[in-house]
Amino acid sequence: VKKIGEGGYQIAQAFAQSGDFQLFGFVSTLTGNPKSQDEVIENFFTNRILLRDARDSFGIHPSDEDVAAYTRQLRIFSNQDGAFSEQAYNNFIERGLGRMGLGENDIRDVV
Repeated sequence: VKKIGEGGYQIAQAFAQSGDFQLFGFVSTLTGNPKSQDEVIENFFTNRILLRDARDSFGIHPSDEDVAAYTRQLRIFSNQDGAFSEQAYNNFIERGLGRMGLGENDIRDVV
């Protein structure tokens, strides 16, 4: 629950706050219309489980290359020129995710 709900929400929210407005819409849709912060996490968790079930039911499984390509174009991992920054990516994993008990696989799961 912590990884898929709270951890996944924090990852998606960090992506959205970096200026990826498509992801902001994604986060908003998955959180619904919550009345409290606890409900935000519950809604996000529940809707991610529903999305996983739909993914499996419909056989929608992006390739590792698709996930990597999408991840590389996220603003949070870009340098000032807009190009992918390995340093920004590694900093996010080490400093951002490490403190939450999450890892690189959790980024891939959200993407």
